[in-house]
Amino acid sequence: PAAEENAPTGTITREGVLEYQELPRTKSVAAYMGVEFTLRGDDAETVLAASDNVSHEQLVAHDGKRVRVTCTPREPQPPNPMESAPMGPDGAPLQRPTKCAVTELSAL
Repeated sequence: PAAEENAPTGTITREGVLEYQELPRTKSVAAYMGVEFTLRGDDAETVLAASDNVSHEQLVAHDGKRVRVTCTPREPQPPNPMESAPMGPDGAPLQRPTKCAVTELSAL
């Protein structure tokens, strides 16, 4: 399963409780990281994102519910060198998490 989680291509299917946290409107580490949707499963936590198939609104509607998702991991975009970004202890911009674009969503 660990190799499956880190795979940049292909789809994965996970079950768990979908949690939504609205992003702050101010510049902050939380806003920069962009983690709105998290699927908390028994053995793993997956950061989710909307897609052409499953909208932001559909994900919000399932907040707090147990769901099954099929998603495609997407590598994070590197920060734009012309914009400010939070820095890590090594002086480099913090790396955003890999998000899994949800292509199928069903309540359990």
